[in-house]
Amino acid sequence: MNDYISRYKQLSLPGKLITINVIIWLLIQIARLLNWLFTADELDWERWLALPADLEHFCYAPWTIITYFFTHANLGNNFFHII
Repeated sequence: MNDYISRYKQLSLPGKLITINVIIWLLIQIARLLNWLFTADELDWERWLALPADLEHFCYAPWTIITYFFTHANLGNNFFHII
């Protein structure tokens, strides 16, 4: 684990942001998979994480200003947003 931390510290700022983006995206995908495997109803992830277009909805979910960066449909979409 210390090796990963030291490698992370050596990255440039864009490299650190890409690493954080990929890790959070992976965590979201794992949570989606666990939800699919162990529950019958599907959670509306985009509703809770994506930035709403309506200002009234944004007032009830201010965290979406940060989390919308990580709500990509698939790995390819994530890759092209990083570039």
